[in-house]
Amino acid sequence: MINHVRTLLLNNGQAGFSPETYPGEEVVPAYRPRQLSGALLTAHQLLFGIHPDRLFLNFRLAQLLGWLHATETGEYLTFRDSRLTYQPEALTTADWFQPTISDPAVQLLAPPVADNGQGWSCFEYRLTLAESTLQIQEINPVPKTTSTVLVFSGGLSAPINLPDSSASIRVAEDLAASGRISLRARPAHDLGQILAAWVAICGPALVTEIFVTDTPPFPELYQRWKSKPLDTERYAALLLAFAYHLESQPARSQ
Repeated sequence: MINHVRTLLLNNGQAGFSPETYPGEEVVPAYRPRQLSGALLTAHQLLFGIHPDRLFLNFRLAQLLGWLHATETGEYLTFRDSRLTYQPEALTTADWFQPTISDPAVQLLAPPVADNGQGWSCFEYRLTLAESTLQIQEINPVPKTTSTVLVFSGGLSAPINLPDSSASIRVAEDLAASGRISLRARPAHDLGQILAAWVAICGPALVTEIFVTDTPPFPELYQRWKSKPLDTERYAALLLAFAYHLESQPARSQ
């Protein structure tokens, strides 16, 4: 299976995922997502969020795979299939997170903040002006509509908070009748801290299920988990064993 470990960690079918159509997108082969529960579901949600958007998934996968390839344990990434379409090196992702604001009369004051628990990094809004009232229609991630009365000083409004993103804007008096804002927030990027928390919370249950209860996918990974003195290599062994273990789970019902 092309991009084998990436596909397992993504745990999504190929529908809606296509290279070169979204930042960080890669080839997703024909794959039936696995039904996760218990420790496996908790472990996956801690890495990727409860309801992650595509950009969040792509960013976290780029982080994890770039890091795995840089470890000694990375040699096991291509054990079952050597075909990769992504670059094994850590990716430069700054250009994934540029805002798109359709009206120059809208100024971004405070950038959006990703919700790492939910896995939200994309925020979209439609602004509609009716006399002195600005209607803010949130399109993603949570559809809802709010409104605020505009008060201008020196040709600019007071700061306006955008729902769910922690971003804020202000608008000029020549604001168009309607416009759209697309904001992208970079998720937490301290992978060491993320994995340390992941192992602390999920490690004991994962070790029991992957290495003790079931036959481990690769005995070498268990040996690395037990014997490696560095956290980096131990974390890599557990993460890779977790990915391969997902393949043995029952396919999600259609």
